[in-house]
Amino acid sequence: GCGVMPSIVCSVEEVLDMGYVLAREKTTFTFEIQNTSTLTLQYSIQLDSLSPTRNKDQQRLPSFLTSSLQRTEIVGTENYSGLSVFSIFPTQGEIAAGKSQDFVVTFSPDHESLYYLDCLKVVLFGKKIAHVIQLKGAAREHPMFVEGGIPLDVPIESLAVMLPVSSQEALKEGNVLPHYYKIKI
Repeated sequence: GCGVMPSIVCSVEEVLDMGYVLAREKTTFTFEIQNTSTLTLQYSIQLDSLSPTRNKDQQRLPSFLTSSLQRTEIVGTENYSGLSVFSIFPTQGEIAAGKSQDFVVTFSPDHESLYYLDCLKVVLFGKKIAHVIQLKGAAREHPMFVEGGIPLDVPIESLAVMLPVSSQEALKEGNVLPHYYKIKI
């Protein structure tokens, strides 16, 4: 026999940035996956935010506390309504050899945030992850807003040690013991 390796080409590489949208509005983006192999491919599209093992995965220690640096799930801010921020259609099917399939990603946030994230995985034959796309988006309450400057908020919390500038200078001189602060990064 002759082995055949399933292969696809996706019109989106690693990140799909949906940009800004008004809160409680939606936007869509269409991308294409082409079957470049000689066999019909069965596919399914999975979002990390809709993973059936998500609650169990969230109970594990964060990667910065364990020796494992591999992160299996990337999910940012979620809708207050409980509905998924990102959705995709179709979620499963077949792509014949040499053919392509269009997919529509919908971004529909229900409140203002700059940190909407999700991870889309294209899985072939229910086993092999063939392509991973990070989905990003932001929502604002008003069509006009100021952007730039020094950010006043941060997307995640960290336990990193940071010293105030005056303490850092004093440390160089050896006059002060370090102070530990819990900051958000």
